[in-house]
Amino acid sequence: MEAAFASNKPEDFVEALLRTLPSPPSSEALRSVKELLTKSVTLVNNKLTALERETVDLSADASETFTATYPDVQFLEPRGRFTLKIGTSTIVVDGKGGNGSIPVSKITHLCLLPSHTSSKKEGEDYLVVMFSEPIKICGKPMNNLLLNLSKAVPKPKSGEPVPEEGSEAAMTESRRIGLAFKNATGLKVYLPNPRLFTSTSQQRPFLRCHKGVQEGAIYPLACGMVFIKPLIFIGTDDIASFTAGRGGGSGNTRFVDIQVRVCSPPCSFPAMSSRVMIKAAYVGLVCVCVCVSV
Repeated sequence: MEAAFASNKPEDFVEALLRTLPSPPSSEALRSVKELLTKSVTLVNNKLTALERETVDLSADASETFTATYPDVQFLEPRGRFTLKIGTSTIVVDGKGGNGSIPVSKITHLCLLPSHTSSKKEGEDYLVVMFSEPIKICGKPMNNLLLNLSKAVPKPKSGEPVPEEGSEAAMTESRRIGLAFKNATGLKVYLPNPRLFTSTSQQRPFLRCHKGVQEGAIYPLACGMVFIKPLIFIGTDDIASFTAGRGGGSGNTRFVDIQVRVCSPPCSFPAMSSRVMIKAAYVGLVCVCVCVSV
């Protein structure tokens, strides 16, 4: 068995395992082996995830001073709730689904945008965190983080004093975490600018649209264009051209196709397609054209 394991060949390992069964093995015995192997894979994955989390924590904690820790933060990319640790040179996300360590120096853009899908009375904000290169988070290479943050003013618990106005304890989750990222990276946090773009129909800083079958919204910003979700960020320097035309076939005047061609190769993300097609409602289109072409 040790020799089969050392060979690193699945067929050798299975053959060695089958030799421990009565010959010839019955179908019932083979099904038992299959079930055992399936459960073994789950256990090995859990062990590996725990080991990777411990490695991230140890490597980050050994030389890092964390200035802020936020438990139970909702992420959309990667999806789940994570503990967020913000340090002077590293940002760590840690949750049941995995973890990751992001060097502050690899963060290129920060955008704080109003959610276009929130049903909360106070609303919610998206915090977009873009990387200069893919970083492994939860076992997958990612180009960004996408956080979904509350805009509700925190209420003091029973018996606790009311926090002083302007203090961190009195800030919304969106404000606190946005400021923490800004202070850690030294980057500007880009916000929607009504002088740059406002939809003509509902006076909003975004335009509802589709990319393929994905329904989302496009946010024109001074630093570029953001589509959520899945998150797509195209920086101003990466935009080669922007065109829009009547879409949906002949006779359909409700939608237009927005085509954004990016530099070849793109400056920030070599894996990005040379064009991005988005179908948007016709209302507000002129504002988008003006904004992105600036």
